[in-house]
Amino acid sequence: MGLLVERFGLDRSFFGTLLAMLLGNALLYLVGLPWLAAWLMGAGKFGGVSALLAMGLFPFIPGDLVKAVLAALLLPTAWRFLGRK
Repeated sequence: MGLLVERFGLDRSFFGTLLAMLLGNALLYLVGLPWLAAWLMGAGKFGGVSALLAMGLFPFIPGDLVKAVLAALLLPTAWRFLGRK
């Protein structure tokens, strides 16, 4: 994600930063949820996809959205404050 942000300057605007943050979170979930499912299966506690999402996705969405919006507000402002182009 860092390479894409640098290459396309996504961290210079609100929507670009928000997009980068949401894509980064999606990548984490794409790797993390199958890993959690495998671990739960190994422990004999896998309760299905709905239980997996209830445990490993849904509780984290509100916090991730708040962090993404805060970063999208602060990062472009910080770049302007630093004067970097």
